[in-house]
Amino acid sequence: MASLISTEEKAILTGTFQDVFDTFKREIVVYKEPQKVIGSIDEGMIFGYGEYSNPVNYTYESVSSTFYATVRYIDNQQIEHIEVIGTDVPKGLVRMKVEKEAMDFIEDGKNEKITFDKKSFNIISTVAVKRFLDSEFFVYYLEVTK
Repeated sequence: MASLISTEEKAILTGTFQDVFDTFKREIVVYKEPQKVIGSIDEGMIFGYGEYSNPVNYTYESVSSTFYATVRYIDNQQIEHIEVIGTDVPKGLVRMKVEKEAMDFIEDGKNEKITFDKKSFNIISTVAVKRFLDSEFFVYYLEVTK
């Protein structure tokens, strides 16, 4: 079946769509669950004398990566009442669009938070694929953390 758009036109339109992403993108940092790194094991530990006979021999390493995304704060925010301060505050919903590399990192394992604009966010949706001709982006909805 013939296409209404030639290959050259498709390349131009796809490039323009990528240019729009590049124009409005900003850095985001995705933090994953920390990795537990085990140090040396003390084979001389005396069993049966409490946990303090064996010192802690592991550490946690932070796992994070920086990507680019377009971010759009949703205008129609849900309102949540906070008793402690006695007022209503918007929940802070955000639509984030990323490229494949960022989506692969986000989908691989548990995410702790995503940061940008000096705020932390949690993902509250599954990934939605958005295609336009030959371009492909991935959309998540986020909620600001408390």
